[in-house]
Amino acid sequence: MSRHIYICRFSFWAPGLETAEDLAAYVRGDKNISCVSAVPALPFVPMLMRRRLSDVSKMAVYVNHFVSEGLPEAKITFASEFGEVRQQLKISEHLIETETVSPAAFSLSVFNAPVSCATIVEKNMAGYSAAYAGAGSFLNGLRDCADALSTGEGGERVFLFADELVPEVYAPVVEGYPNVPCAMALRLSAEKQPGCIELDIDEIPETHFAAEQALWLLKKILVENP
Repeated sequence: MSRHIYICRFSFWAPGLETAEDLAAYVRGDKNISCVSAVPALPFVPMLMRRRLSDVSKMAVYVNHFVSEGLPEAKITFASEFGEVRQQLKISEHLIETETVSPAAFSLSVFNAPVSCATIVEKNMAGYSAAYAGAGSFLNGLRDCADALSTGEGGERVFLFADELVPEVYAPVVEGYPNVPCAMALRLSAEKQPGCIELDIDEIPETHFAAEQALWLLKKILVENP
């Protein structure tokens, strides 16, 4: 059954696509995402906290800020295919070298670390959930939002997706490596509002990487709503 939700606000970030001009060039086919390990600037995050954030958490915090700032609290569904993969690699390397695990490092490597950091920055107490479903993570996260909205669970909901560049050491086990690093945040509603973009989530195609569904949606939004 086709399920329609409305995008009231959106934010996107990827290495090389950091301005409106970059996004327009990407849609025209004149610019591509750089498959490098990079992070957005976070001038709105206190320096002490900013220094502790991992790459994927910085990406999530960045895009979430622009769909949350100045708006009422909303529950978040966070989705990622690879999660805190770089943090987990660092922990594994440290474990091999020292046979110990840092509690602080571990706490920032779990599935909900990026969305937890995002809610702390925005002082959002509405709650969150995390969806990790491999290449289907993006679509399943959106479905979680749509299901919640269809049952009247809050007037709005935020969908947050982020994947960083998987470390090259994992290339032999990541088919199609390198993956596409990017982050997207959508503020969603079940009710149409002025300026909102209607989205039929059943139109989103299956892709090799979850991030490719974010790119498909980005192009749809920018092409249909220039």
